[in-house]
Amino acid sequence: MVKIELKNSTQIINFHYNNLTIKNGKEWTIINHLNNRIKKSAGKPNQANLTQMFNYLITKVKKDINGFSILTASPLELEDFKNHFEQTYGPLLDTIYEVRTTPAGKDTLYRDDLLKVFYYKSYDKWKAYELAKEINVNVCPYCNRSYTFVLGDDLKKGTRFEFDHFFDKSTFPYLALSFYNLVPSCHICNSSFKGDKKFKLESSIHPYIESFGNDIVFSILPKNINFINGDSEDYKIRIIKSSRKIENLKFKRAYTNIRTFGLLKLYNMHKDYVNEIIQKSIVYNDDHIKELFSKYKGTLFRTEDDVRRMVLSNYISEEEYSKRPLSKLTADISKELGII
Repeated sequence: MVKIELKNSTQIINFHYNNLTIKNGKEWTIINHLNNRIKKSAGKPNQANLTQMFNYLITKVKKDINGFSILTASPLELEDFKNHFEQTYGPLLDTIYEVRTTPAGKDTLYRDDLLKVFYYKSYDKWKAYELAKEINVNVCPYCNRSYTFVLGDDLKKGTRFEFDHFFDKSTFPYLALSFYNLVPSCHICNSSFKGDKKFKLESSIHPYIESFGNDIVFSILPKNINFINGDSEDYKIRIIKSSRKIENLKFKRAYTNIRTFGLLKLYNMHKDYVNEIIQKSIVYNDDHIKELFSKYKGTLFRTEDDVRRMVLSNYISEEEYSKRPLSKLTADISKELGII
């Protein structure tokens, strides 16, 4: 898993906040929807509590004097907010908003209705394509295996990455459009693996905060000496702590991500790719790298690492992992084999 590094983060977050809070023509904002729910709560048995809850949400959607809004708050602030909000209003959210109309249906709770207030499924309304273009993440940060290019826009559909809700939107609908709760991801990670699984900062790694980095790495576990020939039957790909000094808590949190997104099984399906790295580690030893650099210095290559990137056909520095799939795997295995 790699960290999401945003360029012009302030500009992007302001773009998102303004889309959700500034009225555009006849389109309602979240605040309009919350005010509408206050009107609808008139005469209900728990009217006072509902009015208080909706008014409280309005104050937390709007930026306060310190600039806080749940739409732009950091992951840590969102964690604190949801814990406080659930403690205060959780029982109210789980009361019935609308009684089922068919025998096969189920009652709508206020928690369910809030997902309509925070209108995540109205993608055009909050400009999901335009936000995706602004974020500009080209590889899924959860798996680092799939491209997530954005083509098209909100008017002319093309393709874009999906937005995973780190804190699942069915449980925490009031965070459905919070910027740092919208994690760019591929379809496999978001829909096939994670779905509505419950993530917490204390037990999972959030890609807007950190990555596996150099602490948690891909490694080859040989079964016998024949692995050196790039024979995929003679080794396994594993994910390990790079040092005993790495905190066990971080590894436990990382392992939640590893297990949730099926990374061990998926990466062991990339042995054909690792086989080539093993072969290159033999052909392109340090002397060969230096020879190529000396020959093409100043024309094809500026540094020896440029040679290594060419040889490996991938990026090998952490700040560039988000540019191409399998870059972390490439860097970790190459370090282990001595190419880097």
